[in-house]
Amino acid sequence: MRQASESFALWPCAALVAGLLLPGAAGAQQPARPAATAPAPNPILEEAQKAFEALPESERKAIQNDLIWGSDFTATISGSFGRRTFDAIMHFQTAAKLLPDGILDAPGRKLLADVAARARTAARFTPVVDAKTGASIGVPAAALSKREVTATGTRWSTPKNDVVLETAVAAGGAAELPAAFERVVGLAAPGRKVTYKLLRPDFFVVAGEVGARSFYTRYGVGPTSLRGYTLAYPTSQQKALERYVIAIANSYDPSPGAPVAAAPTAPAGAAPAPGALQPPAPENWPAGLFQTGLVVAPGKIVTAARASVCPELLVNRRPARIAATDRDAGLVVLEGDTGNARPLALRAAAALSADSAPVILGFGIAATPVFNIWSGTVVTAEANAPLRLAAPLPREAGGAIVVDRTGGLVGLIAAPDGKLRVVAGFVPAVSHRIVPAQRIAAAAGTSLAPATAGQNQTAGTLAAALRTSVVAVDCGRPMPRN
Repeated sequence: MRQASESFALWPCAALVAGLLLPGAAGAQQPARPAATAPAPNPILEEAQKAFEALPESERKAIQNDLIWGSDFTATISGSFGRRTFDAIMHFQTAAKLLPDGILDAPGRKLLADVAARARTAARFTPVVDAKTGASIGVPAAALSKREVTATGTRWSTPKNDVVLETAVAAGGAAELPAAFERVVGLAAPGRKVTYKLLRPDFFVVAGEVGARSFYTRYGVGPTSLRGYTLAYPTSQQKALERYVIAIANSYDPSPGAPVAAAPTAPAGAAPAPGALQPPAPENWPAGLFQTGLVVAPGKIVTAARASVCPELLVNRRPARIAATDRDAGLVVLEGDTGNARPLALRAAAALSADSAPVILGFGIAATPVFNIWSGTVVTAEANAPLRLAAPLPREAGGAIVVDRTGGLVGLIAAPDGKLRVVAGFVPAVSHRIVPAQRIAAAAGTSLAPATAGQNQTAGTLAAALRTSVVAVDCGRPMPRN
């Protein structure tokens, strides 16, 4: 081994959430910004990445799982390497007085496994198949020692009921997931504040606070139903319980034992099909460089400015080039293969107010790259002030499109600056600058149609309509994060 030289009821309860799932139940021009620069190489991180990626996928995931219990890893177990994996390994090595180089040799790996095993054993963290819902979930039984069956699932809690984990099942499938997401986000309760919300094709997460308590709700698509859980706990204990929040989220499987369809294998050297999205492992992408592009004409894409520092710019995994830039607005116009994407007819959004709920659509970091739906809260909407939205976006969400509930274009999310804070494994809502629709239209060389009256639509309906007008923009040659 290398040595270093130096008594509160759950709210919202999962049963209530399950009931909700049942059917029926434009801104000024921005000041000039300095051009983005590529991050400086980090040789230690690069070597650690090479060593990690040389391991089998099962071992990479096992290390990340052990880092949750033996260090401070707070992300999805994906088997891909990134800054959080690197930092967690370095943290463990420093605490164990090993050489802090980000590389686990055999003795170091065994020590991590032993430390993690002791922590799991102490917590009596055991995956169980919930008989009521059919889902599999990890339960820290040492803390959540009380267990009872409810009308829709199972409830585990501490003796004083201050920390509660409750599963539930509700009728529905993948088609109903967006509407279910909207209902959970919109649940009315005194003092309830949603701080994080994420909708993906097969699951959603809604987290927030109710008074002095925090909650984390996750639902996924099971074989014949929507299955999920809610974990609620005192906000004052958030740091102490963070490991449990992450471990439970990573353990949850709404369809345990379901066969996993093998991805089709392309012939060696074959190019992706037009419009196909086949990016590399997301944690390999440099921070701020994996983003969304809005297709404004065949082969023409508008995105946020960080694309200008890509060493090998790709759109839909095919080479693209920078055709023009609007540095003041923070926009880049790209030319590339947009595949089957449909250009968006640019129509202005209706005037926003403090109670507006714009929808944000784009790509972000995940175990596998997927199209995300976020919702934002208007921070500033005065006529002479830059528009800003508060939303729980990853740093890679630059270029994501913002629309009102009728589908009118509000603008694009500007490339975020700096490192975003992560709490209990997710990014809380922070203020993001919006590049207004007028500047996008000008960069695209077209005009912006006026706003029109229309019926408000759900986020899921808007996502389905606009999904084909956005493409993923990324760097083809991974650059480890600093």
